[in-house]
Amino acid sequence: AIDSFGNKYLLGVYETVKEAEKAFDEWNKEYEQAGADVKESLSGWAKQQEAALAEDQDEVDRLRKALEEARR
Repeated sequence: AIDSFGNKYLLGVYETVKEAEKAFDEWNKEYEQAGADVKESLSGWAKQQEAALAEDQDEVDRLRKALEEARR
């Protein structure tokens, strides 16, 4: 099997094509699930980062307002 990065995997040596296809189908199912899990994990991480940036922006806005008031 070859993944999306070009890495090659030997899934085993099988006596029949049918056995090899079955092994590939099982591997491919696990591979696709792992990709979905990574995508979900990255999505959660991205949401956390966006929330942190929004929080930082709120602090920046408060500081700007305080500076403007101090200049008056």
